[in-house]
Amino acid sequence: MEQGSAKLGYEEIQDRPDGGRVWLRTSKLPLSDREGKVTGVIGTYEDITDRKVAEDRVQYLAYYDALTGLPNRALLQDRLAKALASARRRKDRVALLFLDLDRFKDINDSLGHSVGDLLLQEVAERLKKWSREQDTVARVGGDEFVIVLTAAKDGADAAVAAERLVHAMSAAIVVQGRTLSVGCSLGISIFPEHGADSETLIKNADAAMYCAKENGVTTLSSSRRHERSGCGAIDLGERFATGTRQERTLSRVPTANEYCHGKIIGLEALLRWQHPTLGLVPPISSYELPRTAV
Repeated sequence: MEQGSAKLGYEEIQDRPDGGRVWLRTSKLPLSDREGKVTGVIGTYEDITDRKVAEDRVQYLAYYDALTGLPNRALLQDRLAKALASARRRKDRVALLFLDLDRFKDINDSLGHSVGDLLLQEVAERLKKWSREQDTVARVGGDEFVIVLTAAKDGADAAVAAERLVHAMSAAIVVQGRTLSVGCSLGISIFPEHGADSETLIKNADAAMYCAKENGVTTLSSSRRHERSGCGAIDLGERFATGTRQERTLSRVPTANEYCHGKIIGLEALLRWQHPTLGLVPPISSYELPRTAV
C-alpha cells in the first residue's frame, strides 16, 4: 500500500475478539493525493470462513476416516510406501498387522449401528494408545484395521507385538453402560520376506487374518503360516502333486487308537509330508490333498 500498488482478492486470517479466527477474502486499493502520496486505503472484505472450513473437511476426508479419525486406506498406502522406502535404505524390516474384530457383526445387528459406531471409536482409541508414535494405525474397512510397525527386528518381534495387541483387545469395552467383549483375529506380513510392495504386504496379511479367523477367534496367523493351512490349499496342492511326482517321502506314523482289555480295536495312521522347504507339513494341512492333487 505504501508504494501505491493495489492488492486484489487475497486471503488472510484475522483474530476475532472472542478468541476465534475468521478467514477473509480481501481487496485493497490505495488512495493518493495530487502529488501521488498514499493518504488512505479503500477495501472490501468477504467472510469466507465457511468455505475454508468445508475445503479443510474435504481434504481431511480424503485421507482420514470420518468415524474414527484414523488414517484411511489412501493415507495408509502413502505412509506404508514411505516406510518401505526408508526400510530399504536402512535395511530394516516393516511389519504389517491386519486386524479384524470378532463378534462385531453380532453386536452391530443386535444393539444397533449407533452402538457399533461407538464401539469402533473405542477400538480406534485403544489401538492408538497401544501403538507407538512412529507407527500407523488405519481403518481400512467396516471392522478392519491395519497397523504398520516400522523398524521391526524380525518376524518374532512382530509376533510378540501381535500377541500384546491381541491381549489388549481382549479386555472388555464399555459402551453406553454395556460391557462388550470383542476379540480380534490378526494376520501378519513382514517386509521383505512376505512382499516387497504395499499391495502384496496388505494382501498377504489380509489372507493370513482370514486364516486366523477360520482357526478360531482371537488367534494369530502369519502369511508364512497360512501357506500350511487350508487357506493355502491351492498352493499346497500344487506342491503336493509336484512332490509325489518327484517321489518325496511321506512319513507314516501308526498310532493305537483305543485299547480294550489289551486288545487293539483300531489304528490311526497320520501322514506327515516332509517337504524340503516347508518342512514337516502336519496331517491337518495335507490329509485332503492326495485325493485332490492327483
